[in-house]
Amino acid sequence: MIRGLSGYMAMEMRLLVREPLAAALALVLPAANYLLFGFVFPTPEGSDSYVNTYTPSATGLVILTVALFGLLPGLVGQRDSGVFRRLLVTPLDPRAILISTLSRNTLVIVVGTLQMIALGYFVFNREVPAHPAQLLLAVGLSAATLFSLAFLLGSAINRAGTAFGIAAILFQPMLFLSGAAMPVETLPDFAQAASEYVPMRHAVRILRAAWDGNLFGPDSRLSLLIMVTLLVACIAGCVRMFRWSTKES
Repeated sequence: MIRGLSGYMAMEMRLLVREPLAAALALVLPAANYLLFGFVFPTPEGSDSYVNTYTPSATGLVILTVALFGLLPGLVGQRDSGVFRRLLVTPLDPRAILISTLSRNTLVIVVGTLQMIALGYFVFNREVPAHPAQLLLAVGLSAATLFSLAFLLGSAINRAGTAFGIAAILFQPMLFLSGAAMPVETLPDFAQAASEYVPMRHAVRILRAAWDGNLFGPDSRLSLLIMVTLLVACIAGCVRMFRWSTKES
């Protein structure tokens, strides 16, 4: 499996270089959003700044963009075009395909997270996270949960174009109801209530808590439980629904 894994992972990395649109979207869109609002909302004296609050949220936006516009269309596209079906008749272990696909998208998230930390530090004088282990755990859980959700959606979608359309539809409520771009508190009451049913809202909450060293504090425990529960549920759904080919029954 090791030889097949290294070979397929090398192919995934070459695809990342040759077709960088999804990766560029995941890196450019959150960074542009972060810089725009960081300059639009200056720091009022004696209060916290947009930058201090939204640097971890921008990291969540990277994860969301990778899951919806990188992993989901890529997964469905490769299955729709028969790539997986052809690979399965080779000695390549199917696990190598999954590991390589996840590794490719995880790499983009790592780069995006480091990018947000660097932008916050060099552009806005935002201190680097004081609790990197907590941030790593929060990023890992958020990525795993949103990736599993993307896999579950990909299990039910057979066309790459459809996958991209659904990703675009889901992205807007995930963005605006999560607090990743603007304060949820400014939304109407019904929207604030609805935000609690959006997975991205809980990802943003645990990322902010982890950045401040309060990942296991009382304000984030429920969100942690929801993210773990959703992760387990999505994995169970993927095991039942995922097919390597659209021709499988």
